[in-house]
Amino acid sequence: MRKNHLGLSAGGDYTVAAGYRDPWGRQAYLRRGSSTWGYLHIGGKHSLWNVRVIRDTVRFPDTWDGRAQPTWVYRRRYSRLECVRFRCREVSSVWVREVVNYSRGGKGVITAYCEGMVVCWNWLDEY
Repeated sequence: MRKNHLGLSAGGDYTVAAGYRDPWGRQAYLRRGSSTWGYLHIGGKHSLWNVRVIRDTVRFPDTWDGRAQPTWVYRRRYSRLECVRFRCREVSSVWVREVVNYSRGGKGVITAYCEGMVVCWNWLDEY
């Protein structure tokens, strides 16, 4: 099993897998979902299974856009570092974009993906 992977074999589409707040106090829910939205979509289509990355993109965004209320878009940059003898350098980076619907009775996290690619880098699962 991958690091930080949720074992969601049972439950309906709206089963809450995780909940967290954005910097403005809005509660975001990561639900089990299906092949078109939620955790199963994010992991299945975009290979982004790491819940910490999904959570931290909303909790600590570098940029955000809430103009399309009640849907918000959060972005965060993640870097892969290579260190040799206390000297580190960035070998690659990626922006993760996450779309959250905050409407009453809404789905919560709709999707999260690495910008510019369909499938995220494997190293992001080890973050």
